[in-house]
Amino acid sequence: MGNRSELSPPDYGFPLWTVYAVWVGVLLLLYRMSVFARLSSVATIGGSRISDLLQTTAERLQRDAVARITVAIRVYTHNRLVV
Repeated sequence: MGNRSELSPPDYGFPLWTVYAVWVGVLLLLYRMSVFARLSSVATIGGSRISDLLQTTAERLQRDAVARITVAIRVYTHNRLVV
């Protein structure tokens, strides 16, 4: 196989600012979900299993999204530097 520049056109992919904007948007969305889950568990006296599940799910999704987006940014910047 050829090198990276032979496999894709020069304008392939998204600009770095777009990647960061999507990353921030996803983080804000997951943060809002986490805050909502936390507030819903505080609103009930004694808490409930559903609100605890929502909170842990939102926190886990947030951690996973941050990890995946960080890897995607590293791969993207590495590929841009290689070309």
